[in-house]
Amino acid sequence: RGNFFFERQDFNLAIQLYRRALEYLDETEGGITKPTVSGELEPTNAQLQDLLEDRIKVYNNLAQAQMKIQAFDAALKSIETVLTCQPNNVKALFRKAKILENKAQVENAITLMRKAATLEPDNKLIQNELSKLILKSKKEARNEKDLYQKMLGQAQKLNAGATEKSNGTAANNILNPAGANRFKYWSYTFSSILVSVVGIAI
Repeated sequence: RGNFFFERQDFNLAIQLYRRALEYLDETEGGITKPTVSGELEPTNAQLQDLLEDRIKVYNNLAQAQMKIQAFDAALKSIETVLTCQPNNVKALFRKAKILENKAQVENAITLMRKAATLEPDNKLIQNELSKLILKSKKEARNEKDLYQKMLGQAQKLNAGATEKSNGTAANNILNPAGANRFKYWSYTFSSILVSVVGIAI
């Protein structure tokens, strides 16, 4: 039923149904760790493995539905549950990478997408997303560099203007020592602010 409503883009209802399914499959009392009542036969390892697989599928689907409504923190928690059981689950790696991308953690997203691409080298969707992430990372690096250079250029212009003002008032400072002291005070203050601005840019 969760899948039924997911396909019809009713993601909130799908999330509710996936959570209800996990009440049966999760590792809580009455779940897969204690699946039988007194008197019933103990399940085989194969049966428990089937239940675990179902649980992982539900968590993966839950994460996808949560991503659709941009509940990225909740989706990340769901995906982490999958990866705890199956660290090489390609769907989970792919979805975690997309979540991290939306949380502006592009470099971490690239690492996960590369792992997914290694596990499924013929998956064109993963390869395309990896290429997009790498281009996005390069673009962000260029933007940061341009911003730094712009701020540094503005700082240099301000400093040059302050130097010209200092030269223009040198003669007056000889006749007006108090004015010279005030000018030195403000020059030092400006220099400190300039250093702070450049430091933040770096």
